[in-house]
Amino acid sequence: MRGVAAILGAILAGLLTAGAADVPESANVRGESTSSRRRLAEAEQKILAGRANEAIDDLQRILDEIGDTLVTADGKEFRSARQYVHQFLAKLPDAELKTYRDRVEEPAAKLLALGTTRRESRPLLELLDRYAVSRPAESAIVLLAEMAFERGEFAMAERYWKKLLPEAEGYRYPAGKTAVAILRAKIILATLARGDRVAATKLLDEFVKAEPKATGHLAGRTGKLADTLAQILAEPPARVRSLASADWPTLGGSPSRDGRVAGRLPHHWPGQPTWKTAIPGSTATERMGSAPLVGPVKALSFHPIVTGGRAYIADSGRVIAFDLRTGTAAVVFDARQLAKPKLGKDEPRLPITTDSDFTLTATDGRLYFRLGPPELFPVPTDVDAPLTRPSALICLEPNGVVVWKRLPPVPLEVPASWEGSPLVVEGHVFAAFVRSEGGRAVHAIACYRNDAERPIWVTDVCEAATAVGRTRQELLTLAGRNVVFCSQSGVVVAVNRDTGKPAWAYRYPRIRRFPADGRHRDLSPPVALDGRVFVAPNDADQLFAFNAESGRLLWQDGPLVFDHLIGAAGGKIVATLAGPQRGIRAYDAGTGSCDPLAGWRNHDDPFLPTFGRGLLSEDFIAWPTAAALYTIRLVDGTVAAQPVRGPHGNLAFADNVLVVATATEVWGYVRERDEPPEPARPRPVMLGAIPLAPAAPVARTELPPVLGSPARLDCVTAESPQPAVTVGAIFRT
Repeated sequence: MRGVAAILGAILAGLLTAGAADVPESANVRGESTSSRRRLAEAEQKILAGRANEAIDDLQRILDEIGDTLVTADGKEFRSARQYVHQFLAKLPDAELKTYRDRVEEPAAKLLALGTTRRESRPLLELLDRYAVSRPAESAIVLLAEMAFERGEFAMAERYWKKLLPEAEGYRYPAGKTAVAILRAKIILATLARGDRVAATKLLDEFVKAEPKATGHLAGRTGKLADTLAQILAEPPARVRSLASADWPTLGGSPSRDGRVAGRLPHHWPGQPTWKTAIPGSTATERMGSAPLVGPVKALSFHPIVTGGRAYIADSGRVIAFDLRTGTAAVVFDARQLAKPKLGKDEPRLPITTDSDFTLTATDGRLYFRLGPPELFPVPTDVDAPLTRPSALICLEPNGVVVWKRLPPVPLEVPASWEGSPLVVEGHVFAAFVRSEGGRAVHAIACYRNDAERPIWVTDVCEAATAVGRTRQELLTLAGRNVVFCSQSGVVVAVNRDTGKPAWAYRYPRIRRFPADGRHRDLSPPVALDGRVFVAPNDADQLFAFNAESGRLLWQDGPLVFDHLIGAAGGKIVATLAGPQRGIRAYDAGTGSCDPLAGWRNHDDPFLPTFGRGLLSEDFIAWPTAAALYTIRLVDGTVAAQPVRGPHGNLAFADNVLVVATATEVWGYVRERDEPPEPARPRPVMLGAIPLAPAAPVARTELPPVLGSPARLDCVTAESPQPAVTVGAIFRT
């Protein structure tokens, strides 16, 4: 069997290599400015020539006028001009830095006072965007960290405190007044609060060696910081998951797509679902529950959500609800009931064989979905009625009453189509759309206040060759202050969710699709965790990890073909693979390592592919395959219970019910009471020909040099010492 796997892997690798000659070109990034790069280079030269005061004026004008434009030094990593400005300012000689700080003291102090008085983050964030190295910026960072910690956003608090450390990423905050020992102690506290006890213990050991006598006030206690932390570590606080909910409101379970359930995920499931319900109103050619263990993964087009005691799925024109306990189905919205136009008038035939994925979002008692045929291009020419456009975003009450509908925000004569269902965060709706412009596909993101007809902002993010016949709609991901979008055309982009301004972009190398119809690749949006964003593009053979705020590439792994990024928990990012080796693996989120203790790799039978999108908790992973539903331990990748035989589908979990959306049915595994925790130190389980146990260490990926550094780095991590970026090392005129 292993020989067969090796042969198949070699064939796939050879085909990918053979296709290198006809690799499509990556999309172009919108928002890039060559003039911004030129002006930064000119300011850089003035500093080198000893004219720092003139450079300060130039840098401040860049901040005020074009700070949100994107700049690249290598054609791959695109960062906002303000990132480079702050980097230059932080490295000014002491005298010139003091002059600059004196100049911006007053406006920076006003923003700090406003944020402190109102205890609001927006003025503080504006302060950091405009005056990041000013004296008031340090107080703003400390306050933002405290506010994030109070909200239970421990990873965000940790990131803010790290900004003030001497080894901070990007630039070193100059002459900070906050004691480094206090900062490190608070970082350890935040690490423990977000549930990473192993990392907190390691940091405490390092802290004891570096700061054995440091004292201060921490967690309501005053005294030696090492003793306080040791006491807290001995009796850690209960883990709190931010954005925790009894619902499963969107694909991936949350706007960050982290795939985590809100609470404990059972590790044992009965041999049969509690209920099975056929998707109503559809012509089913076969029932996948009894179908052979072969067939396109893309037949799994329905991605369930759970809210208000019901599970929901959608297709191109309907929203269907299923009682969570009984499986009783009801069509709550059907576009065929509209007099004009009659979208979805033809009953879909199941299983669906196109590259289509139907998604929904639920929040605050409302449902959001994309209405219209899956095809993005070509578009219909009949624009007499608004809904004859290829798609519309629909907001529904749970009973199916339409609250509002939105067409893509372009003139009616411009062919355009929404991507998948929107993100809905704090009363704002974020959605990606694509339009045809001069024979090219322009990808954009729009933001609405929930019930407003006009968008607050619309931002073009990239443009590529028109995707004729594309039927899979891509989704947005929330990552801190940014909304992230992978175009699946060679570009990952992030925009500020408040302003719509570009934050960063990355242009990755594409590969030829294999096979041509893309059935080996499934809907897999970016996943965000603890200040990082993980992306496995459908048109690439790499998994990328980025800093969510700056866009800096942290690590990558490949060449591999990824099915899904299931999610992230416990400091790990979990992915399923389609080739050259199939299987499932867990990466250390910070380093990208799959070595035992940091991560693991498990590879299955080559004829046992992943069959559906799984989910996870801090303890277990639910992994659907073509042969069975497996429960895998997150800590080491071993099997936790007897698998449930048979092909499954896309999963959702809420209210102690596991919902499975197959190609033709929806199932429910109902647990009437909580399952007791699994005993400690379980024995690894070996089942049949599927050895699910920690594998050998994985080779680390060699990355190209970072900006300004001539050195080669074998593995760049968030915790690795960063090369000092000196004036003159980034831009060359």
